[in-house]
Amino acid sequence: MLTLKAPPKRIADTPDFKGHAFFEGSSIRKIGDTYYFIYSSQKNQELCYATSSCPDRDFRYGGTLVSNGDVCCCGRKEDERCNATGTTHGSMECIGGQWYVFYHRLTHGSDYSRQMCAEPLIVRPDGSVAQAEMTSRGLNGGDLPGKGECSAAICCNLTNGKMPHIANQIRKDIPCVTHSGGEWYVGNATKGTLAAYKYFSIQNHTKLCVTARGSGTMQISLRSECIGTLSFCSEKWTEEALRIPKGCAHAALRLTVTEGGLDILSLRFLPEGNGENDVLSR
Repeated sequence: MLTLKAPPKRIADTPDFKGHAFFEGSSIRKIGDTYYFIYSSQKNQELCYATSSCPDRDFRYGGTLVSNGDVCCCGRKEDERCNATGTTHGSMECIGGQWYVFYHRLTHGSDYSRQMCAEPLIVRPDGSVAQAEMTSRGLNGGDLPGKGECSAAICCNLTNGKMPHIANQIRKDIPCVTHSGGEWYVGNATKGTLAAYKYFSIQNHTKLCVTARGSGTMQISLRSECIGTLSFCSEKWTEEALRIPKGCAHAALRLTVTEGGLDILSLRFLPEGNGENDVLSR
């Protein structure tokens, strides 16, 4: 590690930095002959980058690498954020020839509790980097297999349609990823709450089992198409199931609470005909 002994220098103060100025948590990466300055911006919910041919001067703003509310992704505005937003730190790194961005999502309705996440990045031939969409895939190298069990806490979007920016705050009135003992789950999912999972590769003839507790109903959608509803009425974790009528190689799965309030523990995918035809309680 080398330390440069020189007076501090400002990143280029150009108009394109407006609204995305450096705030904290910076690091530098090099791709080819270009230096990438990665930092948490003044918006306090995104990692941005700036580029230069030199490591210590002349940086120009490049764009957003990731936002923990998917703000700016697909033109999304801040009041359309897909999660409660707040402090994020991280950087980009090349693993096995693939660049990834590492960042925080918030948990427990708190800016002080954070879930470490990663998304693949696309570095274009001109050196620009496309903003990463938040997903549930992480470092899995592709879509998640639609089989076996996964925690509901891997949802990439969790919103009641009016999620706040909670920098340096704790909010008890919003849906959130939380835990009790060793169980991680989606908590306080009241009417109107959406938990989305991107992306699963789901085969034909699959049964989806959802474990939840509370009193309420959730609608299950695949590829934005409703495939059924599940109802729960128990203080204990209870598993309910429905059949996915048609598989999909790249499916966004969405669970929307339509009545009451629920905690959601897990999702389980079962191929039909494996002998587990009964709905289980636990």
